[in-house]
Amino acid sequence: MTERLTWEQIQKKYPDQWVGLVDVRYRNNDGISVESAVVKYKDKTKSELTRMV
Repeated sequence: MTERLTWEQIQKKYPDQWVGLVDVRYRNNDGISVESAVVKYKDKTKSELTRMV
């Protein structure tokens, strides 16, 4: 099962790592500030995640 985490929880659980997020909810619907999301990918480099997009 996937777990929805707040942005603060994501930062704490995956410090200094790039993560791929899905089902993102933004604060104030601004499309920038993440309120919460589901982590789909971890342990990937920035370039790997960029290629996946």
